[in-house]
Amino acid sequence: MRTLVLWVAALALAASATLGPGVWHSLLDLIPAWAVSHEKHLAVLPFLNVGNDPANQVFCDGLVESLTSNLTQLERFHDTLLVVPSAEVRRQSAASPSQAQHSFGVNLAVTGSVQRTGDEIRVTVNLVNTRTLRQLGSREIGVKRDELFKMEDSLPGMVAELLDVQLAPQASSALNAGSTRVSGAYDAYLRGRGYLRRYDKQGNLELAIATFKDALQRDSQYALAYVGLGEAYWRNFDRTKSPEWLELAREANSRAIELSDRIAPAHINLGATYVSSGRYDAAVLEFQRALEIDSLNPDAYRELGSAYEAMNKIADAEATYKRAIQLRPNDWLSNSQLGVFYYRRGHYAEAEPLFRKVISLTPDNVNGYSNLGGLYLAWGRYGPAETLLKQAVQVKPSDPRGYSNLGTLYFQLGRYSVAVAMFEQAVARSPGPNYTLFGNLADSYRRTPVLGAKALPAYQRAIELGEQQLAINPNSAAVLSSVAVYRAKLGETDQALQNITRARSMAPADATIAFKAVVVLELLGKRADALGALGQLLKSGRALDQVESEPELKDLRQDPAYPRMVSAAGNALPAKSK
Repeated sequence: MRTLVLWVAALALAASATLGPGVWHSLLDLIPAWAVSHEKHLAVLPFLNVGNDPANQVFCDGLVESLTSNLTQLERFHDTLLVVPSAEVRRQSAASPSQAQHSFGVNLAVTGSVQRTGDEIRVTVNLVNTRTLRQLGSREIGVKRDELFKMEDSLPGMVAELLDVQLAPQASSALNAGSTRVSGAYDAYLRGRGYLRRYDKQGNLELAIATFKDALQRDSQYALAYVGLGEAYWRNFDRTKSPEWLELAREANSRAIELSDRIAPAHINLGATYVSSGRYDAAVLEFQRALEIDSLNPDAYRELGSAYEAMNKIADAEATYKRAIQLRPNDWLSNSQLGVFYYRRGHYAEAEPLFRKVISLTPDNVNGYSNLGGLYLAWGRYGPAETLLKQAVQVKPSDPRGYSNLGTLYFQLGRYSVAVAMFEQAVARSPGPNYTLFGNLADSYRRTPVLGAKALPAYQRAIELGEQQLAINPNSAAVLSSVAVYRAKLGETDQALQNITRARSMAPADATIAFKAVVVLELLGKRADALGALGQLLKSGRALDQVESEPELKDLRQDPAYPRMVSAAGNALPAKSK
């Protein structure tokens, strides 16, 4: 069977930063502060590097990352403020206020520029209404390079003033956690953040690690630099799946917390390292601690929900996802994650309006189209699925998910050669080796006679990649169940049966894993067990379409027990079973 690739809100690893007394002066006030919308939903866009000095670009990018993180920290003190994570701005390549409005539904955008002249650094920030494109105000700050730390104190205050956001003493105190008074350390920290902004670019992770270490050599007590270093290590782990990077990430974030326990992102990032290694109980404690510090942090809620889900605490997971949406109804990330949660449970009717809301909130966001199209595909609504998945490809041609899900659609329609082309496109566009994409490609090779010889090495590669992930996190039921399917197709009976049995025990409420169990048992010649597993799946109200379209279940559908089982579950077979 093919695995649909839905988008799940990835952990937004980020560092906190500081607020403090301002040293700015007013450049321009076009509209009084009271005219800024009560609901302040904003995105910080890339700043202009004045002079196009390549050496200044990394600093410029890092400043944007730091400012976004600063403003995000303000959300807990101002319930009308919602800041788009910098990772999402990068993912959607939003560079203008109008693009930000279409991609994220924001009503405000922060733009700016950075200029270095001699030993002075000058930064200008602007606040723009994304609907009218009118500039609401502007501020400028200039500092000497050896007093750069003053910018760390002051830049967020400039934007807060433009937003008419008051900085209460507790806000300033909380947001000063982990900062530095050493200008050279702050300079290195920002450059590290700049490299991490493009962590996908060859060599940037190594440069980020080096610059964060430079910051720590200048100030060994700089907690935020440890958070940045921990993120760089984690990104390296995510890229290579080498466990030594995961341990380094854990150590760096732990050290940040030792220096300053009030940095919520440090706890979230540490929790991410625990999730990656299957230590879900420890992860939950870190996410809960992050919420004690910042009770509105959406990343903490989303990651806590994911940890509960992995622990099979389904009610707790659902309540946590819903709480994130309750706090921020228009946060598309949280709506998307709850939708994926319902999809995995087989509750398609509950997932559909959430994915539709993602599209409504962010009409230029590929994730809504990809996920809703994938949902319709699993639901057997092939026409709408194809339309949406083609839209996903048009919105973001570099994203492998749309191609992979289109491949699954064409596979289920029996158009195997077209499916091969789609899966090959998905593999080519994947940022790193992906077991799911190779497994899907292997399935399409297997069903295309002239390409059948390619199936074996593709399955072997999928198993190898899956085993690499299981070596790090042996508690991933999703990976384990997929590996079981690949092993069953290669005739590895004992290992396949062990894998799927364990996956089912870890995630008994996951409809996707339950369906994989039916496929594995049928492939292994265990018809009675396959029918038993299918009966449970159908009685729980799951859609019949996947069973009817799965080639591996063709013989099972001819079994006399099959139509009786379908009827007993309250379903009706199509006029002519496939």
